Amino acid sequence: MIEEKTKPHYPESFGKVSSHWKLIRDSVKKGPAEDLKVVDKKQPRNVGHGVHPLRNIPSEEGIETVVYNSFNGNYVCISPEGEVTLCLPSGYKEGFNKYLSQPICGVVYAAKTRQFVGWGKDENIKVFQQNFKVISVTSTVSQIHCGIFNDSTNEIITGGTGNITCWSFRYGAKFLLQRKVITEQIPKSCIISHMCLEDTPSRTQRSFAAYDNNIIAHTLLDGTCVAHYKDLHSREITAVLFFNPLKYLITAARDGSIKVWDDTGNVKIIFIGHLKAVNTLAIYPFGSYIMSGSSDNTIRVWSLDMSDEVNRIHTNQPNSSLVLQVPGRMVCICSDATVRLISPGSGACVTTLLVPGMQTIADVTCAAADNLLFALLVNGAILKASTLTNPCKIMEEWKKEDTGGEDFPSTCNCLCLYEYVVEDKLENDAWGGLVSNLQSRQSSYDRTLLLGGCAHREEVVAMVANPTVDQVISAGMDNSIKVWRLFPFAEEALAPLMTFYCQETPRHLSVAHHRLCVALHEPATASYNIVVFKTTQKDRFDHNNDNDHTDEITGVASCPKMRLFASCGLDGSLRIWDEANNLLRVITLNATPTSLSFCSQKGDLLVGIGNHLHKIEYATCK
Repeated sequence: MIEEKTKPHYPESFGKVSSHWKLIRDSVKKGPAEDLKVVDKKQPRNVGHGVHPLRNIPSEEGIETVVYNSFNGNYVCISPEGEVTLCLPSGYKEGFNKYLSQPICGVVYAAKTRQFVGWGKDENIKVFQQNFKVISVTSTVSQIHCGIFNDSTNEIITGGTGNITCWSFRYGAKFLLQRKVITEQIPKSCIISHMCLEDTPSRTQRSFAAYDNNIIAHTLLDGTCVAHYKDLHSREITAVLFFNPLKYLITAARDGSIKVWDDTGNVKIIFIGHLKAVNTLAIYPFGSYIMSGSSDNTIRVWSLDMSDEVNRIHTNQPNSSLVLQVPGRMVCICSDATVRLISPGSGACVTTLLVPGMQTIADVTCAAADNLLFALLVNGAILKASTLTNPCKIMEEWKKEDTGGEDFPSTCNCLCLYEYVVEDKLENDAWGGLVSNLQSRQSSYDRTLLLGGCAHREEVVAMVANPTVDQVISAGMDNSIKVWRLFPFAEEALAPLMTFYCQETPRHLSVAHHRLCVALHEPATASYNIVVFKTTQKDRFDHNNDNDHTDEITGVASCPKMRLFASCGLDGSLRIWDEANNLLRVITLNATPTSLSFCSQKGDLLVGIGNHLHKIEYATCK
């Protein structure tokens, strides 16, 4: 006998109300964060004591400056184009739909007046409302390079060229007036790059200003110079901090070192650990600790009592879009003894290098941040030219007999550009290659190393730099690929890390993260292979021979953002590979490509065919 189930009796109005609530619940999109079990499984099993990352707020646009609003806990981000974005503590973004008429280089928040104060590349300082509406504009003595809010006196302290200026709020905090311009013992041409203040309401409150690798201290009330510390670091100072409980001055430099100084100018502690430049310093809120952030993708906590590192946070890799602050340029070597710089977006020729005597060009590399171009000629000479003019102005010519004579085993066959901050001692490196320090620039970009030379038993045919992991990779006619670890601050700058031995001769190299794409060529067997190596574990990724080119490979390129590789050959095809060396696409051309390169992070390609450049958009390859 089957028992019939009856529907429970509800009031007449229940069905209508419950159906409405059900409709609302179903309309709300449930994210994975609502499932607590799923969220819990993603969390680490062991949680240590100390600092932990709370939230990561990505940004598709470049960020010129970020300022923290201590009143409501929000973060204000300003792009290089002047777009203002508000990031809430929850991680959500709220667009102001506000574009500043003139982009600004720096902003500070005045906590007592609840206003923002910013400056640009001109000689003006501006007061902004919370919505970044300009309240007032005041002329300055010189261009402002840094600034800080003095909570003790409700003033803005700025550092310019050869001066420190104290600004006071007047007329209902709507205008800034110069209270004091400090110039005592400050060199007229020096740039005040960083500043910090002694946290005290005393009339003897001091300011500490950094220029190059020096620190100068003044009293803010009367502008008297009370100390001048010179040559504190071997590199320029990149961050300063005053630890008030112990009256310590803390400085950090581009070489990654952090030094603690007492009131007499004697060093108390030296912290060594960062692999790249230290960008910022902050006081840890609990105990005698300080925090540092570096370009090596770490945030570290240092104990002033134990004189050692006590905590470390590894952050994500730097966004490669930061490089886009320098306009993208394609460098083209032409058969008419010229080098042309092409804009990938418009295709316009930006500038041209005319080689004297119509000499053949062997290799070219470009330092975009320094506006420099290096051309290697077949006779071994290297031309250094400026790209600020059209045509390029040749600044120097380096010849073999001028750079080392018999110390060099052979002339350079290829060039490689490595971006880093280095010591001048690298010029006499024992590797046997040409290492040249380029001129220092006061910018956020590291200086560059130009490498070239002979590190194989036979001719070096290709070199590529991988600055994200401090590596330089070279390939030679001896059928070997060598991976070098570069130590920018040591006299023995290059050290062999690993070697890959191949049956065929490597002809072209391209790198993306820890993956190395190699084009191999064996004329005897007419084999033209694409191989991918993983440099962390020496793994090799191969594929079916049917997927390879049927004629000589003329170029390879990489798109690190998409983790893709591309190759072109005399068989008239372009082939797209993933990081595991699987063939994704084959683009068949009715012409012979001689070179190629990715020109955007989306995967757009530039292909050289004959006397022309052709752009293939990523959507075409779908």
